[in-house]
Amino acid sequence: RLPQRALQGRRLLDAGDIPANAPYEAFLQGAEAVVSGALRAGALPLVIGGGHDSSYGVYRGLAATGKAAALALDAHLDVRPEHAPNSGNPFFRMIEAGLEGPDLAQVGLIRHVNAEEHETWLRLKGATLQFLEPGRESEAVGTAKGALAAFAQRQRRVLATVDLDAISAAHAPGVSALNPWGLDASAALAIAKACGACPAVAAFDLMELAPPLDRDGQTAKLAAFLAAAFLEGAASRPS
Repeated sequence: RLPQRALQGRRLLDAGDIPANAPYEAFLQGAEAVVSGALRAGALPLVIGGGHDSSYGVYRGLAATGKAAALALDAHLDVRPEHAPNSGNPFFRMIEAGLEGPDLAQVGLIRHVNAEEHETWLRLKGATLQFLEPGRESEAVGTAKGALAAFAQRQRRVLATVDLDAISAAHAPGVSALNPWGLDASAALAIAKACGACPAVAAFDLMELAPPLDRDGQTAKLAAFLAAAFLEGAASRPS
C-alpha cells in the first residue's frame, strides 16, 4: 500500500473490474466503454491488467474520443497478426483499427525476443522503435520524452502503456515473459513520470503483472511506484 500523498491531491475512483472470463470481444468492449466514459467525464484513466492485449481495449476507448497515439514501454513489438486472445497482438490490432505508424513509439525493446519481420513491418509503417543496447539503457527515457513531445505537437491523445516485462527480472520478476536484461526501475519510473507530466497523455496502463509469479510482491510494489510516478508527473501539468 502507498500513502495518501501518492495521489498528489487527486481523487481516486475505482471503476471496477472487467470480468476476465467474459467473451473476448465483450471484454474488449467493456474496457473501451469504461475508458471512453472516464475520459468524457474528465477523468484520467489508470488501467491495470492483464495480458497486454488488454491495451487494445484501452486504445479503443481513447480513440473513440479523438485522434490517438500510443507510447509503449515494452520488450516486445507485439504485432503478431492474430485476433484471438494473445498478449503479442495489441499493436497489430491498434494499427489495424486505424492507429497510424508515426503515431506509435515503442521503447525498451529487446532484439533477442523479437522477429525481424515484425521489426521490418513496423519500420515500413513509420513507427519509432528504440531497441536497448548494453550500457545505454537510459536512452529509452530520452526517446520516450521525444515521442511524447512529437505527439503533443501533432495534437494527439496519447495512450501510455507499460508492459512490465520491459523491466529487468531483477526488478520485475512477476511477469509472464520475464527478461534477464532490460530497463532498470529508475528508467521505468522516469518514463512513467514523463508520461504523467505530458498533457497529451490521456490514459496510462500497466500490463502483464502476474501475481502468482511475483516473489514477495516485488513487481506489484514496483507497479504501484510506477502509478505514483505517473500521478506525480500529472500533478505538474498546467492547470
